Amino acid sequence: ATENQHGFIKTTKQEDVEITAGTLSDDKALTPYDLNQAIIAENSIIQNSILSLTNALKYTYSNNSTIYAQVGKHYSLRADPNSIVINLPDITTVAIGAKISIKLKRLVNNNTVTINPYSNQTIDEDTSSFVLDVVGQAITLVAGNDNSETDWEIV
Repeated sequence: ATENQHGFIKTTKQEDVEITAGTLSDDKALTPYDLNQAIIAENSIIQNSILSLTNALKYTYSNNSTIYAQVGKHYSLRADPNSIVINLPDITTVAIGAKISIKLKRLVNNNTVTINPYSNQTIDEDTSSFVLDVVGQAITLVAGNDNSETDWEIV
């Protein structure tokens, strides 16, 4: 933990602790409140480490018309007012087993969510785009490597 003087632990606030390379730079402990603040902070090293260790996905709600997907995220999408295009990352740059999850939460008219593999890469060995066009449809993609061929697998 930290400095121990007569059985007491010296605590500090999250903003007073510099985190580098995933470790605390000072020998101080965070209070439960400040630890929670470090965990819920956007793009915090602590939050990303916990998500990675627990194999959890970071939740993202969006209706952006173009999304450049990132591994480790779940996208809850609203195809309203426009259709949505999701561009998958280059599978050769992500870890085998990395996940991306996508759900069509809401749509209007005949809007869709189109998922495009990077360049000539594949989704379940198919270079075609994958389309979600019914509310409630969802897909989880896992970066795979079968006999040295990389492929986004649908699970």
